[in-house]
Amino acid sequence: MLHSSKTAPSVIPAGDSLYHVLIGNNTNVLPDKPIFVDIEYPYKSLTHGQLKKQILVAAAGLKRVFGVQRMDVVAICSPNHIDYVSIVHGIICAGAIAAPLHYVSMVEDIAYDIKTVQAKYLITHVDIIDKALLAAKEAGIDEANIVVFGDASVQGIRAVNDTLLKGEQEAEPFKFTAMQMQNDPAVLYFTSGTTGGKKAVVRTQNNLLYRMIRSRATASSVVVTYLDFNHSTSLVTVLLMAPYYGYTSYLLNHYSFRGLCAAIERYKPNFITCAPYVVMSLIKDSIAKEYDISSLKTIGCSGALLKQDVILKAHKQLGIVVLNLYGLTEVLGLFTTTPKISLELGGVGVLEIGFTARIVDENGQDVAAGQVGELLIKGPTLTPGYYRNSECNIDQEGFFHTGDLFRCDENGVFFFCDRLKDLMKYYGTQIYPSEIESVLLKHPKVADCAVVGVYQPDVAAEFPRAYVMLADGEPSTQQVIDELQAFSDSQLPEKKRVHAGIIILESLPRTPSGKVQRRLLKESANSIQVGDDLPQDVYNEPDSKLPAIQMNQSLVDSLRLKAARLIDDPDIVILNEQTKQLLCDACCRILSLAENETLRDERLSDYPLTDYITPERLPSLIDLNQFLALNVVPLLLKTELTSAYLQAILEAPITLNSIEVVHHALISNIQVSQDFLHYFISKSIRSCDEKPKRDRKVKLVARFVQSLVERNIIAMKDYFIEIQAFCVGYMKLKGITDLYRLASNEAQKQIVLNQQVGAVPR
Repeated sequence: MLHSSKTAPSVIPAGDSLYHVLIGNNTNVLPDKPIFVDIEYPYKSLTHGQLKKQILVAAAGLKRVFGVQRMDVVAICSPNHIDYVSIVHGIICAGAIAAPLHYVSMVEDIAYDIKTVQAKYLITHVDIIDKALLAAKEAGIDEANIVVFGDASVQGIRAVNDTLLKGEQEAEPFKFTAMQMQNDPAVLYFTSGTTGGKKAVVRTQNNLLYRMIRSRATASSVVVTYLDFNHSTSLVTVLLMAPYYGYTSYLLNHYSFRGLCAAIERYKPNFITCAPYVVMSLIKDSIAKEYDISSLKTIGCSGALLKQDVILKAHKQLGIVVLNLYGLTEVLGLFTTTPKISLELGGVGVLEIGFTARIVDENGQDVAAGQVGELLIKGPTLTPGYYRNSECNIDQEGFFHTGDLFRCDENGVFFFCDRLKDLMKYYGTQIYPSEIESVLLKHPKVADCAVVGVYQPDVAAEFPRAYVMLADGEPSTQQVIDELQAFSDSQLPEKKRVHAGIIILESLPRTPSGKVQRRLLKESANSIQVGDDLPQDVYNEPDSKLPAIQMNQSLVDSLRLKAARLIDDPDIVILNEQTKQLLCDACCRILSLAENETLRDERLSDYPLTDYITPERLPSLIDLNQFLALNVVPLLLKTELTSAYLQAILEAPITLNSIEVVHHALISNIQVSQDFLHYFISKSIRSCDEKPKRDRKVKLVARFVQSLVERNIIAMKDYFIEIQAFCVGYMKLKGITDLYRLASNEAQKQIVLNQQVGAVPR
């Protein structure tokens, strides 16, 4: 049966490029309308007019600095940054192709992605500079063709602000033909790789324009976003829709659940897009109760789909309508949905305008309405293919084979059932993971879960095993496991029970977009066979009663040990002798990139850090290995030697590294005394008189102080005289005026307050 949208297709706006449509020729948005605001550093923002200029400056910089040519690929391997959007659009304006990479990947995976797209240039970030350089070297990118976001060079790598965004020169944006808009790659987005190797999905400019115009967004919308810009949801909501519709996006560049709740309370969005585990946390995590999130009325759940029980619970407890936003990197926005479809029916929506779908069985034959089969889809946002890869699941009729199981009712509402590859075959019975997961999620002690099949070659069957995250505060005990096993057994048919046991984990392995990496769970589960534990009647009588497999403790311990590295389970402590030695060496010498990568992969909170990094050695660590210090100092300041470490910082000379490290610790909710803050800030201001790197230090101190004020870590009134004198002394330097304006506003407030106090009758 062929399913088609009953509405006439839309016409995309005409223009010479994506830039011309979104920004260059867009007169509907005022130039001074804020489009992007950095939540962590609110003084960093871009209006529509500033964004327009910065994109053209970036395009000119790419040609001037790198000599970028038509169809060159420029890779971006970075956490979110306020200049990220300008760079992506600048790359397209220069006639090149932007390739956002998954920056959380391992070095070898990043190198593989760079090689896949044959990137000639790389833009990265200070947070991941070590592995980015390693990956670039392996992929053959010279360091001269790498720049790092920000205004300071790092390890000899030039800064974006001193190269691509330097000066006032604006490029003439490349004008594309209609055929180029339709067919040529504009950006390359990688698939998540949850079920296999990652592939670079081609997105054309027309692809993107068609997806963007289907939105109902307005300029009055307020968006808080944390999803990585290398995720296709951010591609649509942030990189495309924000500049086109003119709404303000508040960027949370370093995600934490507490940080997201605080941003919702402060900026009061009525809609956010997030991964399923965030919705679960809003319902069950005690942190959410500390903040006012009542402005939130609707959530778009992307990356993976939420179970209906969770959607109903979010509506009942929080008054929030959760909409499952089904999509693929290969196909953007193929469904449109409503609160009724989500809440009452549990569906993902009806076909969006211009799309056609089929649901087929294993033989490729269409199934009847209400029957389950694989979803095949074609439409205006379907990718033309994978970059430099002939493999693509598009058949001769133009339908993309999604690998997802769906059903469609007689009214054209589509319902997601499961991933085809996740389907388990237990003797003659087919089991969808969602069937078991939806039952476990009903239990109040379960925050999230994932079910995979443990394959038993002796019987050629898969036995379901559940990995469970407990709700906030619930202890992990055998009693809880038994309780969950009994609960699920009571609600599942005998052949669909969790026969391979339940494993409690602190967290589930996920992709950056929030999808559970079932492949990793399967690899871990299937590396340990449970055949010896199977009752004999399971082999001989598959149609009789099937008792649950009894998981012995050594089996569980072995599995958890294998999973600990992948899943970061805090109950498993694995100390590495090489790591111990590197922690000692870090206070004496500069560690290599490979050594930094080794430490980055370790869970350093497991180590007795005070044994390796004493208070006396801390200043050396900060000066020699800043990026390790950023991770270690917050941990050291939670030990019984906190006072000694703070004193060591105060007694050491103020350097660029020490300011960055202290700032990172403070914004990580490390509590220190106001005496420490006052002394450190005063000493930092005085250190600006020293000649070496003076301009850089002045700018850094200004940003440091302003950040503390805006986060209410310090009060401007307590530092007003020092800060005002500091600003006046260095007013000619870029970046000082923002701090001076902040100080002046505080002075004005004090004058008004004093006048009010003086006017009170005695």
